[in-house]
Amino acid sequence: MPEYETRHNAAGLLAALRDKGLAGEAGLADFIIRRQREKPPPLYLNILITIGALLAAFCLISIFPKENTPIVVTLALVASAVWLQGKAGDSHGLKYTLLMQSSLAVMVTGKLLFTGTARRTLTHYLSDYSDDPWSYTLALLMITVLTYPVYRVPVDRFLFPFMVLCFLLFNILEDSGEHHALLFHGSFLLQFAMASVLLTHRKIKSDYIPLSYALVFSLCAHVLLLASGELASYVHVLLLASGELAIAVISSYFASLVLTAGLIALLGYVAGDMAKLKTQPLLLASMGAALLGLIAAPGMLLAIMLLVLGYARHERPLLATGVALIPVFLFLYYYQLDLSLLQKSAALAGSGALLLAGRFYLRRRGWDKSSKPCA
Repeated sequence: MPEYETRHNAAGLLAALRDKGLAGEAGLADFIIRRQREKPPPLYLNILITIGALLAAFCLISIFPKENTPIVVTLALVASAVWLQGKAGDSHGLKYTLLMQSSLAVMVTGKLLFTGTARRTLTHYLSDYSDDPWSYTLALLMITVLTYPVYRVPVDRFLFPFMVLCFLLFNILEDSGEHHALLFHGSFLLQFAMASVLLTHRKIKSDYIPLSYALVFSLCAHVLLLASGELASYVHVLLLASGELAIAVISSYFASLVLTAGLIALLGYVAGDMAKLKTQPLLLASMGAALLGLIAAPGMLLAIMLLVLGYARHERPLLATGVALIPVFLFLYYYQLDLSLLQKSAALAGSGALLLAGRFYLRRRGWDKSSKPCA
């Protein structure tokens, strides 16, 4: 059994202290014990509840006109969802589950109807086209910003910001203008900076955790497109005003550069001091990150960052995402190599041998034991 495991939990220890008269104020002790024992539903049940709420929302949407619903009606649905959330309370019982599921279904319905109605208005005033895709993104962003502070449901706070970011990515890829590549790289850099602040700054409120997860998954979508080679079809040949031709290329090297710097900084953050990057273990780790950046492997860099950050912060979703992405990005990287199958096999075998040698070196120096400091 690992050293950190124990047979007691916080509620049990506090109950034992209370029985011995050592827990201080009885009312406070009873409150803490009651809240500790009110466990939220397990993850799989939350997933099922969310899926059920989304299905109910799509059924509700079919009742209303798709793009002619008055704005007042959509806002009334949003307000009703907030009211239902308030009536649900904090106790994780049957009443809480039913009201929260109903609240989420009504909220999704109201937001999607608002997006459809506001999109028509925005297109009329802001664009000459009858179906401007940017109007969808702007309308969805408006209702997401409006409801984020008042509707405290993590699923909603993750889902709609992620939808906004996905629409933004789609709009950028469909933009064939002169600044096509600049928009893509700028969006990636901005989202990476926002996610870095939200995930590493100690004074960020827990209300913004779903937003940070939305940013992480959006970055994963960017890197998946880069690693899969799908962005090759988005290379635009532009005719400039001077009559010269220019090529707007979305390159994986920019993402690799950003993620390499981010991974090295993350290693220093996890170690507790950037000065520790000068120690031999972290220096070797930084060299490995730089090597991945040189071979333009942004997927592997991002997956490793999620592993390190998830382990350091004890965030299982980040850790699980990193574990799931490593084989995906490994497959995509070796699949995209312009080599024969025999050469790819040799490269894969060489990479495995290098990793095994690194593992042997770590064990030889004792750096694989968390009880011994790396110096």
